Amino acid sequence: MSSIWDGWRRREPGRLTDPTACTHIYVRLVIGLWKATPVTATERENAMTRTMTRLVEHNRSRLLIGLLAAMVLAGSAPTARADRDATAISHRPTAPGHPEPGPAGGDARLVHDALRVVFSERRVDQVDRYFAADFVQYSPYATPGGREELKAWWAGIVHSIPDVTTTVTATRVQGTDVVTFRTVQGTIMRDLPQFGIKGCGQRVQVRIADIFRVRRHKIIAHWEVADTGPFVLLAGRPC
Repeated sequence: MSSIWDGWRRREPGRLTDPTACTHIYVRLVIGLWKATPVTATERENAMTRTMTRLVEHNRSRLLIGLLAAMVLAGSAPTARADRDATAISHRPTAPGHPEPGPAGGDARLVHDALRVVFSERRVDQVDRYFAADFVQYSPYATPGGREELKAWWAGIVHSIPDVTTTVTATRVQGTDVVTFRTVQGTIMRDLPQFGIKGCGQRVQVRIADIFRVRRHKIIAHWEVADTGPFVLLAGRPC
């Protein structure tokens, strides 16, 4: 790591004073180190989870999304199985508030359908259709637990943001994991106490990166990082 960093310092000393450039450099370093290190799929998954958890705790929202993207995009290199199984699917975003049509591939289509039906059409009653009975929520922004906790949490969000919608901007499939990048937006009509927000018609838009794990045509686990800046700006403000 030190030799790579010293190389950057010699070649581009001016860029190291620019926070945005430093973020880009760090992401590229992560990609390089990730590709250079032979690891198993389990080791890669554990490292990704540890990194996401530590960064969430330090509230580095924008860097989180960059790091998650870097690790997922680099993850197809270390093993032959990943090279064989990884399938990249990229799309242009559709009109705001409407997820893209489901891409080819059963797991990706399942995730897109779940985002459309449950999270854009706000059909809380359809959670069981897409999420397994033993589903586990790992997102730091949602109520921890399983499928029943997911239903209660999402019903509360819909109650506070009745027009909430999701727009998927990119998807990547690797093995049983489906990664999505999406934009969530809506109008806060009722209080969001978990974020310290008084609801009085504020428009909000949040960018999110997710990992959905799929098994036997059901989502069994979910990880998530988000740019919570828009919520932070609204927290504590009177209507």
